[in-house]
Amino acid sequence: MGESGQHLVPRLVNTIVTDESCLTVETAGIALGVQGEDGLTELVPLTRHGSFVVRFAAYLGFEAAGSSARWVVPTLVRCLQLEWAPLNVDTILSALGKIGGPDALRCLASIAWDRRIDQETRRNCASALREAASSAPGLPNDDD
Repeated sequence: MGESGQHLVPRLVNTIVTDESCLTVETAGIALGVQGEDGLTELVPLTRHGSFVVRFAAYLGFEAAGSSARWVVPTLVRCLQLEWAPLNVDTILSALGKIGGPDALRCLASIAWDRRIDQETRRNCASALREAASSAPGLPNDDD
């Protein structure tokens, strides 16, 4: 959306918190994520919203933003400690995998190896960890 889309940010946030259509809410979250820092900044408070659908939209936005959302990794790590909806936990893990960076890698590795965490979550986490590691500079990949 770029600079011309900045005027849409408040409307997208309003859509997320008021619309009842899951697809519309999810799309608005993704649109905010790809909007850049303005959109991402608006998503952060939505991670504490009472509706799991609103939180899901925020997590989707961070996932869509990828590495440009690296500054939000500490927020996502805190969200993992509080989030109770399994779909949201999986989306946070996926977002961390797409965002990457040392903090995301550390978080994902600690979850993937924690035997106290259920196997399905650890499996999803391992997938996110592989994705984060594949984009880490300086690490060998299968082509090396």
